[in-house]
Amino acid sequence: MANNWRAAVNREFGAIGYKIAGHIWDTDGPWVHDTYKGKDDAPAEFERFLAMVRQFRDEDHLSGAVYTQWTDVENEMNGVYTYDRRVIKLDQDRITKANLSTREPWV
Repeated sequence: MANNWRAAVNREFGAIGYKIAGHIWDTDGPWVHDTYKGKDDAPAEFERFLAMVRQFRDEDHLSGAVYTQWTDVENEMNGVYTYDRRVIKLDQDRITKANLSTREPWV
């Protein structure tokens, strides 16, 4: 458990993966942590992660958290955006709302 003398940060969480045809760099073997059906299924997992971040903040004094990863990379399909940054893979309104829910009391 953290205390009020030092910051406690979750240095990596997330990695919600699914593939979008035509936006994959490594078609021979793209890697994902977990495979979701798509834009309707994956945001629920993001919301679940943010609920855990809020709980850790409130119960364990978490100071910050870093989502991994923002975009797909060469052979990892775990990003919010595709490798070519042309498609946002998660519902933007739901992700924004989930992110904003973590602001209090960090504001």
